[in-house]
Amino acid sequence: MREQKFSQSEIARRLGRDRATISREIRRNYWHDREFPDADGYWAMTANDMARDRRRRVGKLFRREDLRTAVIGKLEAGWSPDG
Repeated sequence: MREQKFSQSEIARRLGRDRATISREIRRNYWHDREFPDADGYWAMTANDMARDRRRRVGKLFRREDLRTAVIGKLEAGWSPDG
């Protein structure tokens, strides 16, 4: 839809999503290439690859044992993640 020059509001309406969600998706996955500036833009295949790479990252609680221990201790003491 971006290639067809639809506005973000129209894309959101057609996909049943909030306009802010569409804006965030485009901004987060906008691709820049210094060697080929004409290729800059939002490309669905590139966006999919970028999202897959983000999902592969290991979470903070897995990387930091001290933080993981502190969180588990708080949860066992009855603390709630909500508040």
